[in-house]
Amino acid sequence: MLPKGYQPSKRTGIISGIILAIFAIYSLSLVSKRNRAFDREIRFTIGEITDIYIIASGREIEYTYSVNGVEYEDARGYAYNSEAPGGKYWVKYSVEYPEISEIYQNMPVDARIDTIPPDGFKGRYDYDQFLQWKRWVAQERKKLNHED
Repeated sequence: MLPKGYQPSKRTGIISGIILAIFAIYSLSLVSKRNRAFDREIRFTIGEITDIYIIASGREIEYTYSVNGVEYEDARGYAYNSEAPGGKYWVKYSVEYPEISEIYQNMPVDARIDTIPPDGFKGRYDYDQFLQWKRWVAQERKKLNHED
């Protein structure tokens, strides 16, 4: 507790202001990077909700997704109709910054989709590409079985 009538020094005020300004600039740069990332090339993959927890402002989910064999983890506000944990949903990510993502909790992944290209889809409903990928996987499996 501070003594009655305490007045911080001018130096303390200046240092506090500088720290606050640095924090504000850093926060704005993160938001700007995220917005720019989604303005460029994006792709979609499947994400799985791994956890749900309570924070001061409500509930949040944690989810994982994979891009080119690299596993990423992110967290977002919980949509009350989500199946958590274990629910699988479409995740939009930046090709340039794959760690920047957004999960669509209102768009569960069709249970028939069990394989996805390592670099994801260009669109959530790019089933032609998906079918080509499945055919390629089947051909590669046949090749491996014939080589044994």
